Amino acid sequence: MRIKSFLALVLIAGAFRQTPASFAVRGHMHPLAQARFDRGQVGDLFQMNYVMMMFKPTAEQRDALNSLLKEQQDPSSPNYHRWLTPEEFGDRFGMSAADLNRVTTWLQERGFTLHELPPSRNWVAFTATAGQMRDAFNLRIHEYFVNGEMHYAAANEPMLPAGFVNRVLGFRALHNFRAKTVCFSCRAAKW
Repeated sequence: MRIKSFLALVLIAGAFRQTPASFAVRGHMHPLAQARFDRGQVGDLFQMNYVMMMFKPTAEQRDALNSLLKEQQDPSSPNYHRWLTPEEFGDRFGMSAADLNRVTTWLQERGFTLHELPPSRNWVAFTATAGQMRDAFNLRIHEYFVNGEMHYAAANEPMLPAGFVNRVLGFRALHNFRAKTVCFSCRAAKW
């Protein structure tokens, strides 16, 4: 009986120390993706083309990049106006080849179609269906009818597997709302 009680306590304590399986990535909700405009979830086969997953540098990479940027503007530095090629940038400040391979393999295993892996190794572009996005990132894509036009957008924040949290900065192209251009010269100046 004591052994069973001890094992139960160990299992319970272990459950509280476990890290969550996934984490929300904030900042992906478009301001017009509001309940009053919501027309419901898109179908699972809805194509999301050229979504970008952006990677963040490590703290060491960020510090080294900030130093390099200062040196590139300092005429007394040997790095003054010494610009990096995309490959050099990737080698110094991008995701490691092993980490990038882990992310791209994970995406491909879930049926994502990879389009572009830049030499800078700080993002990857892919196409996926709304169903694949939901299954991989717990992301629901809805349609929104705004100002007479139908749009799609994320209805919740995407979730990342725990292993990606420290390396994934976020996503681009989780909606098709276009920025409106403003013609400042068209407006009368009011001084």
